Amino acid sequence: MRHFLDTWDWSVDELKNMIDLAFLLKRLDKQGACPELLKGVSLGMIFAEQSTRTRVSFEVALEKLGGHALYLRPGEIHLGTGYEGNYDTAKVLSRFLDCVLIRDLDHDSVMSYAKYSDVPVINAMTAYLHPCQAMCDLMTVMEHKPKDKDLKDVTLFWIGPTDVEETGANAVSQLFPRLGMSVIYASPEGYTLTDEEAEPSMRAAEEGMGRFIRTMEPEKYIDEADFVYTGCLYYPGYFEEQKEERMKLFIPRYHVNMDLMKKAQPHAKFMHYLPALRDVDVTSEVMDSDYSIVFDQAENRLYSEMAILCTLLYPGLKQASEDLKRHGKAEAEALLSRCLS
Repeated sequence: MRHFLDTWDWSVDELKNMIDLAFLLKRLDKQGACPELLKGVSLGMIFAEQSTRTRVSFEVALEKLGGHALYLRPGEIHLGTGYEGNYDTAKVLSRFLDCVLIRDLDHDSVMSYAKYSDVPVINAMTAYLHPCQAMCDLMTVMEHKPKDKDLKDVTLFWIGPTDVEETGANAVSQLFPRLGMSVIYASPEGYTLTDEEAEPSMRAAEEGMGRFIRTMEPEKYIDEADFVYTGCLYYPGYFEEQKEERMKLFIPRYHVNMDLMKKAQPHAKFMHYLPALRDVDVTSEVMDSDYSIVFDQAENRLYSEMAILCTLLYPGLKQASEDLKRHGKAEAEALLSRCLS
């Protein structure tokens, strides 16, 4: 049994296979021919934090594959009330469900839950990593890169906060360089990874012979960008007390606007994991322009997650023969007729 907690737990070839499967499922779904590869599978989705894309995409993903997802919010289940902890909850839910997905900013808590779980666990975002978003981003880059460019020739330029609390950036920098890509982070002093925090990203670059660069000079690298990415400058409930300070520090030099996009490669595309604060993280002019692929990116959450679910769960599905199914149905019907007579 394997979990999907961190892309480091999977080889580059395995991750590429997931993306190939995601593209296949997307094509089949668009043709109305999505295969029910996970018929009867159940997924419990524990969300300690708000979610639009992750919650909806995973629920729809499993529905399309023939399974069923349940939304489980701490406080509505015993987990999170102080009455029942990770161990007991994991052991109980493992008896009911085929897989559990967790979004909780407490990274150690998610890792602890996975340790005790007897079914696969998916990390749906912690305060440290968002591996599902990184897989979606990889799929989107592969879909929109110039046809004559190999992945190893692609440069993703992330501008804005790129410190360890920017979970999307953290996940991308630990994945993309493993495939030979260049990832460049442009942030003001104090808002990017420290040398110690950057070690996994540097290791990824060494493994894949890619590049991972941190700079305070966005002008120096923007002309290399095939993709320009930014995340949230602040977010309701997060860094709001720093709102004015961040606005002054990041805008306009570390901010996505039309002037910046015009300095990138002519074919460059704009990405954001969403939700985006328009005219704060990025100007509406860019968000609504031909540069923007943010809604293609959001759609790919559905298909990359379908591939993750299939990879985790399909190998362990019980495949009963038609004879066994018929025999079991006949036994149940006979017992019911006795009960009801």
